[in-house]
Amino acid sequence: MSVPGPAPRREEMLVDAEATERLGERLGVEMPPGAILGLSGPLGAGKTTLARGALRALGVREAVVSPTFLGLRRYSTADSGIVYHIDLYRSEDATWLWGEGVDDDLDDGARAVVEWIDRDRRLAADAWAIVELDVVELDDGQTGRRARIRRHR
Repeated sequence: MSVPGPAPRREEMLVDAEATERLGERLGVEMPPGAILGLSGPLGAGKTTLARGALRALGVREAVVSPTFLGLRRYSTADSGIVYHIDLYRSEDATWLWGEGVDDDLDDGARAVVEWIDRDRRLAADAWAIVELDVVELDDGQTGRRARIRRHR
């Protein structure tokens, strides 16, 4: 019997907001139906920027704004799909999502991008991938982002 190894990880340095958004686009293109892409990191690390790229790649055409105050934004895509942008910053966990029907939609193939996913261990354990973002100083003295990408599925 073989024991699975640790989840595959990779690290990328992101020099600006455009690079952060492009990483989100690449991950969004790869997300299978029913997948959750989790984002973690401190305030200002680029979670919403990365989410914007992923949501665009998933077919969201309207303006993408942070759901911090609402907690949840539900988008319909051109191909009749559903994509959620969720922010758990103001939540202790994600249990309130299930009353909103998110779990049923995920079971039916919707996708979700969740900022502050580390606030709910159960949701993080179900994630297709998690991106941990950090603000770092680059070699040229500029500020950039380090993205640690861990695939779960």
